[in-house]
Amino acid sequence: MGRTLCFIWACMTQIGLPAQSAWSIVPSGTTADLYSFNSKPKYVITGDSGIVLVSDDLGVTWPMLPVVTTLCLKDSKSASSHDCFVVGDDTMILFSRDSLQSWASYGSIPGPSPLSFNAVAGDLDSNARFFADSGFTLRIYDNVWYTGNLIGTEDLLDGNGTMDTMITCGTNGFIAQTADDGGSWSYPVSGTLEDLNGLYFSTSRSLICGNNGTILTDFGTLGLNWSPLNSGTTEDLNAIYAFGDTLFACGNGGTIINSLNGGLSWTIQSTPITSDLNDIYCVSSSDCWAVGDSGIILHTTTSGIPLSHGDHSMWGSVPQLIPNPCHDRTELRYGGPSSGRVIVADGSGRIVLDQAVMREGDNVTVLEIDTRWLSAGVYSVTLTSSSLRSVSMLVVEN
Repeated sequence: MGRTLCFIWACMTQIGLPAQSAWSIVPSGTTADLYSFNSKPKYVITGDSGIVLVSDDLGVTWPMLPVVTTLCLKDSKSASSHDCFVVGDDTMILFSRDSLQSWASYGSIPGPSPLSFNAVAGDLDSNARFFADSGFTLRIYDNVWYTGNLIGTEDLLDGNGTMDTMITCGTNGFIAQTADDGGSWSYPVSGTLEDLNGLYFSTSRSLICGNNGTILTDFGTLGLNWSPLNSGTTEDLNAIYAFGDTLFACGNGGTIINSLNGGLSWTIQSTPITSDLNDIYCVSSSDCWAVGDSGIILHTTTSGIPLSHGDHSMWGSVPQLIPNPCHDRTELRYGGPSSGRVIVADGSGRIVLDQAVMREGDNVTVLEIDTRWLSAGVYSVTLTSSSLRSVSMLVVEN
């Protein structure tokens, strides 16, 4: 499959122009607080009062499923195309084994009760680990419950990983890691006492976010060595997600922050709401979802960056890319100054394209971009002339 190049024209900066949002509100049909987004086997959102929303049309509509509880449902995770676990307050664990057609709850769960389960993670059919308040974690495999672990006294607010290697984070800067399926746990130093609310796991890099704008990162040690990142915000952050070097975190007050260079720098994005956001998930580096209080669902197809912003009158027309998205190539079309340059740089700042552009008469400039030679990733794009400068983002996906 050919690579797809997507240009997203981010801004034409002028002082005093109102911020535009590339996040749109999607009707949810509920005013209940929403806490988690999951994409398998379908798009699934869980929330307060036993809310489970499921979309069969990639998020266009969100019908509500009948479920067997009115408790708060805090997290969902699919281990396969048909298995799904949902966890919540009062020791609630729901499961579906028929692609969400029906739900059941476990009648007896080993461990202290009542207990609030905050997160679930897993990688195989009927194989999952659950994370709860008061340092309690529990595993199920092939419908058999295994003895739970008390790995501390802090509330475990999130957890993720493979079944062998799991990381969990929680209140007061707590982090724990296992590399032997919960047989033993290590306790890496977080360097903070802030509550750590959200976790993203991969074998190459993991991320944790928390209160007061806290973001921690681990490179290649499977959660054993954490370093702080400067998020640029002091809002409490509740969830974090990565797609390559494109990172997102969301939090209180409608906060969404984004990094295009693996967390070296962050941008606070404009959102159309002020409700707290509790989870964020990306289907691709440009197609992302966020859910939050009062039934809020947000969606972007442009990495949260507006397609255009500012006064384009001096350019003659808003820059366009046709087709967009595209395969192998795209055409950049714009009017405006008689000459300029297009500069493309990768996430590290290395320039991969520096090309002069000329306008002939009153015609619109058309620049054909061959994308086959570009590696997958996020690039910055600058269109300049002697008097104007437009900064943009370029996303290349396999």
